[in-house]
Amino acid sequence: MYMNKIQKIILPLLALIALIGCTRNFYGVKPSAPGSEEQIVKTVFTRGVNLATCFDVSEGSDADNIWMGYINDDTFQHLTELGIDVVRVPMTFGRFVEPTSGTAYKLQDKFLSRLDELLDLGEKWGITVIVDNHQWGYVKQYPDDHAEGFMKSVWRQVAEHCKNRSGKVVYELQNEPDGDWWKDHWHELQGKLIEEIRKIDDKHAIIVCANPYHSLSELPEYEDDNLIYTFHFYTPMVFTHQGGTSGNWTHLYAIGGQVPFPWNDKFDGDKLASQITNAGYKEALQNYSYLGTEYAIYQAMDKSIAEAHAEKEKTISNAQAEAQRLLIEARGEAEIQARQLQQEIRDSWEKLAAAQSETESFIQRSRELCAQQMAFLDALPERNAPEQEEQSEAVALPAPQENAVPVAEAATDAEPASQEEPSQEQQPAPEPQPVEKPQEKKEEDSPFPLDFKLNLEDLQFGRNYSSGDRR
Repeated sequence: MYMNKIQKIILPLLALIALIGCTRNFYGVKPSAPGSEEQIVKTVFTRGVNLATCFDVSEGSDADNIWMGYINDDTFQHLTELGIDVVRVPMTFGRFVEPTSGTAYKLQDKFLSRLDELLDLGEKWGITVIVDNHQWGYVKQYPDDHAEGFMKSVWRQVAEHCKNRSGKVVYELQNEPDGDWWKDHWHELQGKLIEEIRKIDDKHAIIVCANPYHSLSELPEYEDDNLIYTFHFYTPMVFTHQGGTSGNWTHLYAIGGQVPFPWNDKFDGDKLASQITNAGYKEALQNYSYLGTEYAIYQAMDKSIAEAHAEKEKTISNAQAEAQRLLIEARGEAEIQARQLQQEIRDSWEKLAAAQSETESFIQRSRELCAQQMAFLDALPERNAPEQEEQSEAVALPAPQENAVPVAEAATDAEPASQEEPSQEQQPAPEPQPVEKPQEKKEEDSPFPLDFKLNLEDLQFGRNYSSGDRR
């Protein structure tokens, strides 16, 4: 009975062991050259197996239901004898949280105690233990923040609990990310979890994955030198998943323990195919004489790597094409704006030239009008001398006599002679009236309009015109 359990443990391992020593390469994938930037750094472990059904308890269970059937010295001793140096232990963290801890998501003390037993065995036997967060449905269980708070809290606690242990401990953040929200945001959340752990523990390696988990080309990259990148590769499925949970998960429950690797001539694929209903798996069992060989495994692996390289090149090519498109658009937009600006500058110069021409025309016209006015004025006879003669005649008075009494005083001292009006001869000479001097015309009051037209009626001065003719 015990050997049957050990057999079930190591069956998934055989596919990986069979790869050693096989050098055939169907897709031309070559290992990275030493010293190159893409050189793959080997892990400290080489062969491993899952220790399932121990820390991955069923729904409704908690740390009291952790099964320690495989977690003992005998198991670890047999594993080392098989050359196994790493065990991956699936754990359902969501079922080990204290129900009353609220959003602190405190892990149960019983879980941490059992975890110590497991890690102690690993350090004792020199086997690396991968602490694998292996539960589905976290996003549905913690919908408020898409399980971000839960994930950060439990990994902080695990890191705090394990930070002083040897390097024989590795953290696997999530087995296979699920849920619609994680489909689009897992890479971002995974980066945050790495940051949370590194605040506490910078010694232990962290396993990161892509979403979808089977996509090598979708693996994200993070700025951390102590990460292990993984993708899930299950070929051949009829071997790696035989005897899986009953129901519709793998459809291979009925043939558990009956599919060997590599294929041998004692294997009866037709007989096993009759025991299952899935058409794809039936075909795989019938063709297992090829699919169950080292060549087929390497071919499938090389194909995945080649597809990842092609996808990476496609991504880079698409990014370059998009950058080129944006650059062309930017250049085109810049050229359009430059042409518009050039046109605006040309329009401005044309307007300026038109305004300058109009100004020069106006100045030229003004000069011509001024010249016409000056020529007309120069052609008029002298007007100042006659006006001065008229003023002299109008103000001529008799010379005063000596001892003459002023008229005003004589009129005051003398008695009034009579009320009769004095004769014309006796009337005093009228006082001379001051001659009104013509006002000088300001430039803005010039009688000559801009559109000057010679018109004698507009003249207000001249020798041949009397003051009565002025208007």
